[in-house]
Amino acid sequence: MGLPEYLLLILGFAVALGGSLLLWRRVSPAAWPSQRPRHPLALVLLAVGVMLLGQPWGLFDTRVEEPVFFYWCVAAARVLAILVALWLVRAIAPDFLGLTRVPALLPLVWGLVTYLAVVPVLILLGDLRGTDVPVQEVVGELIGASLGFKCAVFAAIVLVTPLMEEIVYRGLLQGVMRRGGSGFAAIVVSTLVFAVVHPRELFVDIVLLGLVLGLVYDRTRNLWLSVAIHGTHNALVFFILVSL
Repeated sequence: MGLPEYLLLILGFAVALGGSLLLWRRVSPAAWPSQRPRHPLALVLLAVGVMLLGQPWGLFDTRVEEPVFFYWCVAAARVLAILVALWLVRAIAPDFLGLTRVPALLPLVWGLVTYLAVVPVLILLGDLRGTDVPVQEVVGELIGASLGFKCAVFAAIVLVTPLMEEIVYRGLLQGVMRRGGSGFAAIVVSTLVFAVVHPRELFVDIVLLGLVLGLVYDRTRNLWLSVAIHGTHNALVFFILVSL
């Protein structure tokens, strides 16, 4: 990128950040319980179990020969993990995740504007990283792929994964630490765990995304908002790749 592109990124960052700060004051902070949950260890173990259940164990060898089948299996495994998580959370601590409340429009707009402030930074990081650094395999797989493959990846990565990961990292991990604890610590720890499970080349990118998701969840205590922002991010990356 040249100087005009860098200046445009800086302008976009400044405008989105300013909008986020203005909207921040109008979004009322959610009330978090002052006491620790009754079964914190069970909830943390559930988060680990959901992540493990959401992996297509025994099918990784099919990724090369049957990529469409592989990604539909990823989607199916993660749908199963989501259903198990919702059932067990309801048994352990009803309404723990904050999925029963319909999100209001203003917090959603604030969350999306806050995410837009991060997008120029992510673009800059990608430009500095260059094209020689391998990141996620699906990035290369999507370029020039068939329609069937794109649909399978869209279902797995854009529709299903955001809900599963938000249940794990924001709903369960951050939620356990936030109740009776520090909001800042809960956001940072859950974000670091979220970043560690992704490719190390994307660590800074995922940390920035995780901080936004954690901040939105902490402010609103509504998991649907972080799911919407996470899904928006994955969809944006997906459509950029399929357009190449």
